[in-house]
Amino acid sequence: MAFTIDFGFETPGAPFERASLALFFASSCGPGELGRVPGAAAVADGSRYVELFEAQVGLSPLDIGAYAEVVGGADPALGAALRADEAIARGVFPIIAADDRRATAGSCRGPLVALWGTVGRTETDEAAIFEDRTSILAGVRAASARAFKAIPGSVAIIPARGLLERHDAFRTAMACIEGKVHLSIDLDVLAPAVAQAPRSVEPGGLSWYELMDAVEMVFEGPGVAAADLVGLAGVAPRSPAALLGAQILLKLAGLVAARSGR
Repeated sequence: MAFTIDFGFETPGAPFERASLALFFASSCGPGELGRVPGAAAVADGSRYVELFEAQVGLSPLDIGAYAEVVGGADPALGAALRADEAIARGVFPIIAADDRRATAGSCRGPLVALWGTVGRTETDEAAIFEDRTSILAGVRAASARAFKAIPGSVAIIPARGLLERHDAFRTAMACIEGKVHLSIDLDVLAPAVAQAPRSVEPGGLSWYELMDAVEMVFEGPGVAAADLVGLAGVAPRSPAALLGAQILLKLAGLVAARSGR
């Protein structure tokens, strides 16, 4: 099952055929369950309650035509990845919101910049995500030894403290990438007090503005071809974490709008 949603109660999104930006929320919830189902669906519901104008960018996603869809089925993460492929084929910029990193594994088609706070999630083979592509893993502050050692040596790894104190190292790593990247943001890259999410529990992590600075550096550096926001499993409807996730999506949408020339 898939169904479209609008931003706000009276602000319609663009049809997929005419959109420049498409948001795909990977969730098996039904149309009447928004606001009651946790995870990506909670962020989809939260996107209807945030102010659409992105003040730092000076644009709204509606300025370029934004389409939003909840993608269900037996495997919502895979379904959202397939919809993202369809969007790219149409020249539409895709952003996936999903419970976990399986969405990244299914949708990343080129160089990867992953802003993840932890390494060792069990839902997917993280080493395989980084294999055979130019990659940067930034913002890490916690990891299982086995998972960390499995990350290919070709991956530029920048710990959270390094990302905070050495922007030049992040920029240098991105300068080695040819072409636009897939940007993946896991909510666990944020400090627990900021994220207020079940998966962000380790001490440390980025603040809101530190994450936004990193995201802007990626857009200004190699550029971004597609993006995802993961780590949403367990995020409760109408919670601070749900609204935070919606604000991250809004920021990404605003940056896409700002770089579209419209």
